[in-house]
Amino acid sequence: MRWDDHARRLRNASSRLGTNARRAVQAVKRAGPGHSPGMVAEAAIANGELVVTGHVHLPGDRFTSVVVTVDGAAVGAVALEPPPGHDGAASSRTLWTAAVGLDGVPAGTMSIGALAVGTSGLVEALHPLTFTRPGAVPTRGTPRSAWSDVPVGRVDRPDDGWAETGGVIEVAGWAASVVTTDRIEVRLDDRPPELAGPFCDGRADVVEHTGDPRDLLSGYRHVLEIGDLPEGTACTVRVDAVGPAGRSVLGTRHVVVGPVEEPLDGDDRAWLARLADRTRAIAETRVPPHGTGLVAFTHDLGLGGAQLWLQEILRRVVAEPDVTCTVVSQRDGHFRHELEDAGVPVHITGPFPHASGAYESRVRDLVELVVSQQGNVVLANTAIAFIGIDVALRCGLPSVHAIHDHFSGNQLWHSAYGRSFLDPYVRERREATLAGASAVAFVADATRRLYLPDDDPRAVTVEYGIPMADVLRHRAGLDRAKLRSAHGFGPEDRVLVNVARVEPRKAQAALVLAFARVADAHRDAQLVIVGADGDHYSRTVRHLVHALGLDHRVRMVPLTGDVEPWYVMADGFVLPSDSESLPRTIIEAMAYELPVLASDVGGVSELVHDGETGLLVGPRDVAALAAALQRLLTLRPEHRRAMVDRAAASVRDRRDVGGYTAAFSRLLRGLAKNPGASPRGLLDEG
Repeated sequence: MRWDDHARRLRNASSRLGTNARRAVQAVKRAGPGHSPGMVAEAAIANGELVVTGHVHLPGDRFTSVVVTVDGAAVGAVALEPPPGHDGAASSRTLWTAAVGLDGVPAGTMSIGALAVGTSGLVEALHPLTFTRPGAVPTRGTPRSAWSDVPVGRVDRPDDGWAETGGVIEVAGWAASVVTTDRIEVRLDDRPPELAGPFCDGRADVVEHTGDPRDLLSGYRHVLEIGDLPEGTACTVRVDAVGPAGRSVLGTRHVVVGPVEEPLDGDDRAWLARLADRTRAIAETRVPPHGTGLVAFTHDLGLGGAQLWLQEILRRVVAEPDVTCTVVSQRDGHFRHELEDAGVPVHITGPFPHASGAYESRVRDLVELVVSQQGNVVLANTAIAFIGIDVALRCGLPSVHAIHDHFSGNQLWHSAYGRSFLDPYVRERREATLAGASAVAFVADATRRLYLPDDDPRAVTVEYGIPMADVLRHRAGLDRAKLRSAHGFGPEDRVLVNVARVEPRKAQAALVLAFARVADAHRDAQLVIVGADGDHYSRTVRHLVHALGLDHRVRMVPLTGDVEPWYVMADGFVLPSDSESLPRTIIEAMAYELPVLASDVGGVSELVHDGETGLLVGPRDVAALAAALQRLLTLRPEHRRAMVDRAAASVRDRRDVGGYTAAFSRLLRGLAKNPGASPRGLLDEG
């Protein structure tokens, strides 16, 4: 062999040794949380095979093949072709898909991994995926009669890796066998399990797989609050579906906590400070008015509990001779016409921005509005209308922040803004508004305790109320028998009514599933859901009713402000919401002398005392809700009568609209006159 051949082989061996040494060092570095040359991203059973997909990235080299493993044992492999334009040396991210037979894939939960083999000969382990294979669903389209009653499904989010920013982990996926799924449990490490919102997302793909139209609403969602975990913490999320036949692990995800927010740099801070200075200069031109100049900020002028709460207050306040009022809303609605007919200017702004520059510009525009309208006191209705309190702070005005939202901070902002979330500056401004409002008002003590400590002198709970005189008028003027006959109800029918906008938080899908479980035992029971609109959730709940064969037993009525006839026709009221502060509709149902069944969330138990003024049930559990419906439908007549009498008396004595609207009139007018006044002192004057 010639000397130059020996030299070339020596150089090649040395090069391979150096490459492998560098790769070994890189592998050690990647061994830390959140580091991997790639991952197994998805796995599914389709057409009799296990289909696994993922990606791989090898800087300075490329992979030639991927070996798929199940619980560490190889079950198949796929060769990788260089991506288009790859020259064999540049770094590249390669997507791969492998389809392997099911012989080595057991039923149940397993770890699906992959080993990537590079041209240098070094083997890298990719980040694995936890997957649950249903034992009784081998192929797409298998008849439902062949399925196990144990719920099956998967976790779609989060991926293994970094959690999204914002101090939360968003968990979502699907659980088939919806008719035999009671609840979805989400566990973070060794914390007690939390219940996810089940039956809230339409999943046509699951129906295609199972062949059962009842599985259209098989999607679940939950937002885990992890604000107390420092960035970089490794943790495990596990999701279980629980049903009468047992527990099924839908999936496990290993995640690393991401940053709550990206810090602003000095240049950004300086720019935002200049914008704030311009806003302050505009605020200094304000001329104090005579009397009370109220500016009310809200999220929506359509139908809803928080909107009706504000509507009643403004009716009272604008009737005072020395009060002017302006309303600023993110969204339009039918309430706008009533305001404008009363001479109240209404400004529709669109969603309040959650990015720093746009937010500061919107604050400046709203400060100009307050100055032009000669406002001297601000009311912000709901937590997401906090920009109104910020405007008041810039103008040096007293303010009242009314919070109806029963969520922890990060969960609230995630539900309002999704993955875009609030940027650091806007989060700071939000915290400043909660700390700087003259008064923070709640309709339930439970919600007050969620936001502020008991000793905060600005925190006040003002009991919500409805127009009791209207209830008496409707009960006397509406003929129950004629109404029921006109709507097709017989004298023997027992009508349960749910009055709430049809949306996932109100859990109408779970109510339909629970009703299906007791329907055969109570042939005279009818369910009416009042509050449907044309959105996706309403349509899928309608689909579920049809798929369960309950069209003749369950009705969905469009969203309406004319709900009184339904209370008069009903024999019971059900509200199984996932989250509430204290809903207006419970007060209404009690005033109409209906037995109330409601989920024990937020401040509901401050009004509904189980067995005394109504019935309580835990949220997000279909089996518990079905048992509670059974309890409601089997109440002894004397127990039912005593319960509704106590409930009606409790709301009649303490929950009339005149009480809370007069309280807010005193609070707003008192702060306009004396910004330093004690909120509790002003309320006690009545």
